[in-house]
Parts: sequence; C-alpha cells; structure tokens
Amino acid sequence: MTNTAALNALFGPQSIAVVGVSRDAVSVGSTIYANIIENGFKGSVFPVNPFIQEFHQKVCYPSVLAIPQTIDLAVVVVPASVVPSVLEEIGKKEIPLAIIISSGFSEIGAEGLNREIHIRTVAKKYKIALLGPNCLGVIHPHEKINASFARTQPIPGSIAFISQSGALGAALLDIITPKGIGLSHFISLGNKADVNELNILEYLSSDQTTSVIGLYVEQLRDAKELIAVGKKMATNPNPKPIVILKGGRTKEGTEAVHSHTGSLAGIPEAYSALFDQACMMQAYSTQEFINTLVCFSQNPIPSGNSCAVLTNAGGPAILATDTLISSGVIVPSILGNHNPIDLLGDAQAKEYQEMLSKLESEESVHSILGIVTPQAVTKIADTANAFCIHKKTSKKPLAVSWMGDQIMKEGKEILDMGHIPVSKYPEQTAVMLSNLHKYASMRNQISKTQSEIT
Repeated sequence: MTNTAALNALFGPQSIAVVGVSRDAVSVGSTIYANIIENGFKGSVFPVNPFIQEFHQKVCYPSVLAIPQTIDLAVVVVPASVVPSVLEEIGKKEIPLAIIISSGFSEIGAEGLNREIHIRTVAKKYKIALLGPNCLGVIHPHEKINASFARTQPIPGSIAFISQSGALGAALLDIITPKGIGLSHFISLGNKADVNELNILEYLSSDQTTSVIGLYVEQLRDAKELIAVGKKMATNPNPKPIVILKGGRTKEGTEAVHSHTGSLAGIPEAYSALFDQACMMQAYSTQEFINTLVCFSQNPIPSGNSCAVLTNAGGPAILATDTLISSGVIVPSILGNHNPIDLLGDAQAKEYQEMLSKLESEESVHSILGIVTPQAVTKIADTANAFCIHKKTSKKPLAVSWMGDQIMKEGKEILDMGHIPVSKYPEQTAVMLSNLHKYASMRNQISKTQSEIT
C-alpha cells in the first residue's frame, strides 16, 4: 500500500481533510486544523464533522465524500470504533494516504489489535497508505506543513526525526527549537499498521533537505531491509547518517514497549549487532541521541580517527581524553607532543583562534574538541566568537564543551547561533565527536568490503 506517490502526499499535499474537528478549540482535531492553518500551509484545508455545519467561518463537511475537490491527505481524529467507516469513505474518495491519530488499537490489547487488523484490511482494499494509528502526525517545516498536534513548530533545518513515540518527538521539538536547530521532517509512526520506518528512510534517502536522520524505535520487523537501506545511505557520495535510539533494552523496558504500541521489542544484543551491520549509530540516552544528531548536522564526517583537545583547564581535558580513547578515537601527540593542548586559565580568545588555525592545518588531526571553563579572566563572548570565526572556514568536525551555566550563558547562545555543537560536560562532547568517528569507520569498512567483492 505504501509507495512513493503516497509518501509524496504525506510530505507535499496540496489539499488536506481533517476528519474530527470539534467546537472545542483545544481538542486534538481542532489543534491539528489550527496548526495546519497557522503555520502557513498554502494548499486547501477542509474540516470534516457530520455534527457541525461551520468551522472557523468555513463550511464543515459531513464526510470527505461531500468535499467538492480532490484530497491528497486525510488526517483522522475520531473514536477508534468509527475509524473503519471513515476509512471506507476515504477509500471511496480515492485519497491516497490517511494519518490515523486516533488511539485504541493494538496498544490496548486483543480488542484493539482486531480493530487494527480491520483498518489494515480496509486500507488494503482501497490501496490507502496508513500512517499510525496512535500517532502524533507529521511536520515538514520547509513546506510549512504541520499536520500534527505538537505544540512546538520547528524551524526548517536538515535533521529528519522519525519516532515511534509521539510524546518523545514533541519533547525533542521543544528542546532543539529554542537553540536554533531545525528539522527537515518530523514523522510520528505510532503503531505502524502500514507505513513504517523503512518506507520513510527510503523516501528520505533522496530528499535534498535532509542531511542526518534520527530514529526512535521500539520494535523493527525487517532486519534484511534495514541493513540494505542503511548501507545504501552510508555509501552514497553524500551519505546520510542514521542515529538510532532504541526503546526496550531491558526485560522491564520490553514489557513497557508492548503496552505502549502493542509491539514486541526483541533481543537488545541482536538489535545492537543489526545496527552495526546497517552502519547506523546507536545512542544510549536521549541526551546522546540529540547531541549526536546535532553534531552530525553541523559537521562534516571526519576523514580519519584522531582528535585534538584544546582547553583552558586540565581536569576537563583529561575527562574528555579518557572518553575519546575509551570510544576508540586516537588522541595523538601533536604540536610539540602536547595533546590535550592546555592554553592555561588565562587564555584569551586570540590564543584559541590562533591554535584552532594551527590545528586546522595539522594533517594528523581529524576533529577538534574545544573546552572552555569560566576562569576569572576569560572573556566569554569573545572566546565563543573565536570558535564561530574558525567554524566558518573549517573543514574538520568541531564540538565544544562550554562548562558552566549563568556565567557562560551568553557564549552558549553565540555558539548555538554559530551552529557549533555544544555541551556543558566534556564527556558528552567527547561522546558526540566519537560517534562521528565511529560512523566514518563503519562507512569506510562497508565501502572497503564492497570494493573487495566487486
């Protein structure tokens, strides 16, 4: 049921029907309708509810069949028991794709599972692609499409986020948007009755606005296809890294997965091996997931496996170095056998800028980890700007541990606006850079293996 034409309707519709709007302004249906309108969608939007004649000063249709225009996408927000009959009408209207926001399906047990099987049967009968059920919706910031009930409208960017958890997705939007970090796409999968992560990954593989993909999953069905898609995206001339956060890595977590979406999580060790084969980076916390996505989106892939640590404090640099080396990254002796390079506590912006320039031209350095702590003479804004100036012309990955809070706030904002990955903690900064290096290594290994075969 899922094909390219259907996904074009998901990400580039010209007309949308919202089935289940309500007089209650804060209902899910009304919120989705408002999000579509208020975020500047340029196409036509049709409210549908058989018990309302007018909605937002527009005709409210009793059924999609009553709409006198071709519809590309239907967003369904009605009680679960009504969804099958609504889908029948969507099929008769020849709408290619429906987003089923409604819950009450396989996530609630046997009765809901039977209902989900029923809607899948109806969708197959009419060749309708289904996203959901039990999902948050989709957002395509570049096209000003927000067919979701998320409260935060993301800015356009290059990160695509696919999530089996709508709530996690909504939280992520609220975390990254104030930092000036944008998305190319946001897709809430829900129960995956039809459209799944593989369909979306395949679509995004040729999307020009996406540079990196984040995927939160609790369960996967087709390991062979996942490996094929992952390798394809990794070995493209313009590779698109995929970062995975897997829910259900413990017995208790696996049980929670089943009650959340009605799916089975599988064996954690098997998933980890699968992700390695597919050249996908696995994150082990939400913080690492977000940091790694941002680091990929704001940096080139490193050309080698060594990192220079540039700091004004010894202790944090030691912690960063330990983490880098434990993750398999080389911290080589450079520039007079010093690495980490300690500029000492009185380091000024000019000294950072000069050393960054030297590291840029040093062939044995493939990435740079900067550390700045709030020393008495540190000029916060000037030092942050030194990193931003370097970033504009640099061809090497850069991430910064900007240690502190209120004193360092102005500099943190400068780094965010300069599109430099930043964390308060040196270990977190080291992990995000290490993930770039690991991806580069996996990608090179796959390319080498393919060359040997051919």
